[in-house]
Amino acid sequence: MKPRHAAALALLGVFVGCAAQKQFVQEGGTQAEGYVALSSESDRSDREQGLKIATSKCVGWGYKGALQYGEFTKCEAAWHGSLFGPFDLCYRDRLIIQYHCEGASTLPRN
Repeated sequence: MKPRHAAALALLGVFVGCAAQKQFVQEGGTQAEGYVALSSESDRSDREQGLKIATSKCVGWGYKGALQYGEFTKCEAAWHGSLFGPFDLCYRDRLIIQYHCEGASTLPRN
């Protein structure tokens, strides 16, 4: 394989990886406080999938469902420098969405 073909394939892989929707993972939450926090590596994540995960977790805790009540992005990795003055450039964000469990829990608290 020619080097320029290999470089083109590598670049294509980067673009496909960036464009693909990322999955949500549980970042935090407790039954006692009635909330679930989910995170993803991309703001292009499927929010409907996030709501389904949070609802499933809340129902498992004995609540009736879940409602989104907060969303923010935090920087996980940044470059710091001072070429023409101090700067911070975030190159990897993490999307965090918080959900509130609806209805009183019918299960005993852990």
